[in-house]
Formats: sequence, structure tokens, C-alpha cells
Amino acid sequence: MKCTHNRRFIYAMITNLYDTVVVKCSVEKDNDIKFVSFDIGVNDKSTFDLIWTFLKTSPESFGWTRDDNLNMFHYIDILGRGSQAVVMKVKILNDNQIYALKITRSNIDAEHGIIKRLNEASHSKSEGNQNVYFIKSKIVNNCLLISPVGQCIRPMKSSQFQFSDNEEYQSFIQIFTQIKFCHGLNIIHRDIRSANIIRHEKKFYLIDYMACSEPGMESDYYGSLTTASNSILKCFIGRDQGEIIKIKTFFADDIISLIKCYLLIRMDDLLKRQLTAYINGWQMRCVISWWEDVINSANSIIRDLLNKLENERKTLHIDSLYELLTPTIDELATLLCSY
Repeated sequence: MKCTHNRRFIYAMITNLYDTVVVKCSVEKDNDIKFVSFDIGVNDKSTFDLIWTFLKTSPESFGWTRDDNLNMFHYIDILGRGSQAVVMKVKILNDNQIYALKITRSNIDAEHGIIKRLNEASHSKSEGNQNVYFIKSKIVNNCLLISPVGQCIRPMKSSQFQFSDNEEYQSFIQIFTQIKFCHGLNIIHRDIRSANIIRHEKKFYLIDYMACSEPGMESDYYGSLTTASNSILKCFIGRDQGEIIKIKTFFADDIISLIKCYLLIRMDDLLKRQLTAYINGWQMRCVISWWEDVINSANSIIRDLLNKLENERKTLHIDSLYELLTPTIDELATLLCSY
């Protein structure tokens, strides 16, 4: 809630990051509050415009004064949204640098801390690990600024965006390397999907570290359901739609999600729409059956690996997991990128 500098009008915004309402009221001479008007965000564009305008109002002054930090940025476009966050594409006006500005319900310090930790660790490693790179972040006015800003691999398979088989192969290897590095720091990503993999200047980055957890630790699950392991999906059977539940996740879950992600990239649109319909309808048994059918029809190497990861996810510790994966990762990448 904010008011104008002369306290003549009060503005209040209510948002759940999907629907947004801004209400304007006047303050009468007897201090009574009188309703004046309201504005509703009915689609992505209007919702983001309302949130952006409200954010640029300084909360410290409790007035309609522009915040100096956010006034540095020019709002360009909407990059994406999820159940816990919205992301905007913004530009720093003095040097034209592009950032993703993330507004989230969750604690941004935690995600910023993970990204900072990954970058510090990757820079401190030996020369053999110099090819491991991660997105960078900083906090401005309770928002997370992330760079670089790239294109997620999901629309790159459309007619407008294409990448070659070799580039797709490289993307898999690079993301696998980043996941392995995360695991070495005891970090499980838990939200590996095409929307969280971007390309920037021929490099591929895993983004969105908001759902991270430690192996075997029971914590709220905010990760993907589309590419989640079947073991995770089973935890949601009988639960209310959208309910946040505590789940123990393991290193193998990330690898399962990575493989499922690349299976989906080349999959027929009709099949993908069917999966989306099951998830939107909260039909978790159907989601599990859908993936079982896909996996059973996949190449035997992919099928056998996924089944082993599912069956042994709790006992495959980091050393045993990568002893299993490393010798066959090139073959796996080739199979997935020509699926």
C-alpha cells in the first residue's frame, strides 16, 4: 500500500503473480477513505505493467516517488512466470545492459547465495574445470537481477528458432556438466526443464535455482512436475492441486529430469499437449502412465538407464551416480538429440 506525496490518494496492490488488482482511494478532509477506481491485470502484459509501476514507487517514502534503483531500468518484456515468481526483461539505461529481473514470493537471498556460491567455486577450481560457467545475480530493491539473458531452448525447436543437432548435443553436455558441478557442492536443482535452459552467445546455461535442496533433505517442493521423476510424482497422488508438500530428493532426480527434458524437446506436439493436460488437470496417475509409455518405447539404453535411476535413486550417491553416467554420457547425448 502506498500514498501520494500529499497523502491525497492511497494506492493498494494485491497480486498472487497471476492476477493483479490496483485500487485507488481518496482521503477526504475528515480522513474518511473513499473509493475512486481500480485497475485489473487481466493478462500477462497488463499484470506485469501494474506490478512494474507499483515496484518503482519508493516504499521508504510512502509516497509516489520513483525509486532510484529501479528507475535505472527500462522494462522491455515479459520473460516468464511460475507459481512462485515472475521474470521481466529489463535494460540498464546508462549502459544498455540487459538483465532478467525476478520478483518472487520466496527468499531471494537463498537463490542469490546459491548462484554466488556456484560462481565462486567454479572460478576457484583447477584449469580442467574452467569450462563450467553459471549465470550471475545481484539483488536490487528486493528483486533478483540475473545475467546473461538468453533464449530458452523450448521455443528454439519452433520454426522461428532452430539449432543444429550438434548444438543440441552441446547443450546437453554443457547442462549435464553444470548439474554435475552443482551436485559436487551438494546442491540438487530440482527444476530442470526446457524453460530453465537458455542459450546466450553459443553457451547454454541452467537457470532458476529457487527450488534447490540438499540430497535426502525433506523440503518444500517447488520444482517441475513435467519432468520430475516418477517417484516424486507419486508423492502428489491424492494431494490437492497446487499443494506444496515436503519431499526428499536425490542426485538421480536431476538426471532423470534432464533426460526427460530432452525427450520432450523432440516429441510430437500432440503428445506434449496431452501431458500438459494431465498436469493441469492434476491427474498424476495419468502423468506417470504417460511417462512409462514414453520410456518403454525409447531406445533400450535410455530406457534401462531411466529405470535404473528410478529404482536406485535413494542409494545412488554422487560417486556411484557419475561412475554410472560418465562412460556413456556422449552416447546418451547423441541418442537424445537424435530421438
